[in-house]
Amino acid sequence: MLPDTLITLKDGSKKMVKDIQAGEELLVFNHETGELDYSPVIFNDSDAAQEFNVINLRFSNGKEVGVISEHGFFDVTINKYVYVDENNALE
Repeated sequence: MLPDTLITLKDGSKKMVKDIQAGEELLVFNHETGELDYSPVIFNDSDAAQEFNVINLRFSNGKEVGVISEHGFFDVTINKYVYVDENNALE
C-alpha cells in the first residue's frame, strides 16, 4: 500500500499506513467467522525510499487502491488470497 493509505484501527479511527506501529490493533475481516474482527500489527515494513513504482488498481465496485511492489487481496470469486504485482496487475 502507499504510505498515505488510510487504515482503520480497532476504535474506528483512521491512520496512514506509514504511521502504523507494531502492537496497534486494526479492524480486519475474519474469514473464518465472516465478521469484522481486530488484529494486532506484528511489524510495519517501510522503506525510506522517496520514489516508488505504484500499481494503481480499480475494482469492479469502483474502488481504487495504489500499491507498491506486491499486495495480497482476498478474491471472493475463487475464495482465496491473490497477490498483485506489476507482472499480473492486468489480470
